[in-house]
Amino acid sequence: VSFAPEGEAVYLRSEWDVALEEKARFALSGSNRKQAEAQASRDALVALLIEQLDHFARTWLAESVSRSGPSLIIANAARMQRGASLVVPFGSSASLLGGPASDVDLAVLLALPREEQRRFVEALARWHFASPFDAVEATPVPLARVPICNLRHEASGLAVDVSVGNTVAIDNTLLIRTDVELDEQARQLCALVK
Repeated sequence: VSFAPEGEAVYLRSEWDVALEEKARFALSGSNRKQAEAQASRDALVALLIEQLDHFARTWLAESVSRSGPSLIIANAARMQRGASLVVPFGSSASLLGGPASDVDLAVLLALPREEQRRFVEALARWHFASPFDAVEATPVPLARVPICNLRHEASGLAVDVSVGNTVAIDNTLLIRTDVELDEQARQLCALVK
């Protein structure tokens, strides 16, 4: 996590995170190797989905000017200028507590009022994803406390929940992940609570 001059948190995967993941993949052998390969395939699918969601978020925000005026663009200008993705994972899959059957939680880092969050998830549910997600089933839940869009990719079994502006959940995930990386007892406690 780094902080922009405006004081807002910027969530980027560090080279350290990537190195730890690679080390864990190569350290496994035998039946664990198959699990690691399945996880790597799932991670690759999630990375492709994040790219598509990032494109959607940028396009949706640009098109929102005709409906809401320039205020949304101005509120998110700093995020739009950075090269980092507007979409970041959180929850069990990002805190190292998820398993092969866990869903993936993704947050779109846009500062939007609640009504615009609802519009965003409804528009996402209508959006036509590119391959390999062209057959994804999308269900918006716009009236939830945090509006989300549930995505289900039948071919892979991947289940993804997409929310907008859910920075508290990202902060919580970073805290849990740090605890889990530092102390095995924290991992066990978190798994027990989960």
